[in-house]
Amino acid sequence: MKRYEFLSALQQELIRRGAAESSEICTFYDEMLNDMMEGGLLEEDAVARLGSPLDLAEKVMSEGVTAGAPKTESSQASEEPKRNTAGGWSSIFRDMIEGLISNTRENIRFSTSSVYQSYESRLDASGLDAIEIDWPRGEVLVVADEQGSEIRMVEKRPEDAQALSFETPGRTLRIRCASPGVHLQKNKDLEVHLPVSFSDRFTLLSLRTVSADVDLHDFQVHTLNLSTTSGDITARNLTAGSFSAAGASSDMELSLDAQDMDLKTNSGDIELRSAAGGSAAIRTVSGDMDIAGTYRSLHLQTVSGDLSFVGSCEEISAGSVSGEVELDLQDWPVQIQTFTTSGDVDIEVPSGRECAVQFHSVSGTLRTSGIRNPMPGNGTPEIQIRTVSGDARVHD
Repeated sequence: MKRYEFLSALQQELIRRGAAESSEICTFYDEMLNDMMEGGLLEEDAVARLGSPLDLAEKVMSEGVTAGAPKTESSQASEEPKRNTAGGWSSIFRDMIEGLISNTRENIRFSTSSVYQSYESRLDASGLDAIEIDWPRGEVLVVADEQGSEIRMVEKRPEDAQALSFETPGRTLRIRCASPGVHLQKNKDLEVHLPVSFSDRFTLLSLRTVSADVDLHDFQVHTLNLSTTSGDITARNLTAGSFSAAGASSDMELSLDAQDMDLKTNSGDIELRSAAGGSAAIRTVSGDMDIAGTYRSLHLQTVSGDLSFVGSCEEISAGSVSGEVELDLQDWPVQIQTFTTSGDVDIEVPSGRECAVQFHSVSGTLRTSGIRNPMPGNGTPEIQIRTVSGDARVHD
């Protein structure tokens, strides 16, 4: 099981059991997985060590996580000693915070005592059309801004740090933070400057990091694959045939045109701008989504994050457990499907046309204004809203 799938399933199991600290618990296990992966375990192996989301949720609840329902004074008093024991969640989260503060202080100490220097390498790009980068920590920049036919690699690192390595098997340039078998001890930054003409034949960019921030801009590529744990991802002025990005706590700020997009993160926020008219599947656990542009289809799913879309799309599926769903449609879609548990739904549609609204809820209410609501069929745009307790509003 992938990391995102595990954390998403865990949070849903915790919410089903009434855990008030579901996001904090998932963050704790996210950090635990991060530690195991930095120690050399593959993602699937690290996830497997935690067991199934169902069993872990039951274990967590049995160890004293309080539910969201209000407690009486007597029940609060009886639970207080349990939550203050060494094995309680309060002490666990306190230890986590103290550890993060300690790591931050260590990073500050290192950054002020080390002198970073630039080291440059050049490579003839003739005969190359793919790039693979493996760079755990620091920062990575990829940009097409070079004249001529050379790829320029600039590494910024302390003088005593291991140098990067690269090789060119076939038509692929492989860049590594260090030689094979060498464990990276210090943060390093990488800049890859591509010839402007390289975009004409650029078939693949594959980039893997652990905590390195990624900045990509001003090129086009057929396939773009990004994988990170906690590094943030920024993309500007890009064109891709297919684009996938996966992170655990990564924020993504993306402005690109792609025909097919697959984005996943756990607690990071996602901002996406695209005008390519392609399709996108976007999933988070607690992160918010801010989506705008023109799409053929959108599939948006989160647990506790809010969803927001402004633009045009033929088909939209948007789901959340407790987050809000807001859709501002600039053109009439063919079909909209929304589903929430307790989150509210607000859909703004263009005026002057019929729109069939189907609302299914246990205790939520529906309000409509400025639209005509005929029976479905005959090519009429359809809006399907399903909630448990969330309210819905459809208006022009």
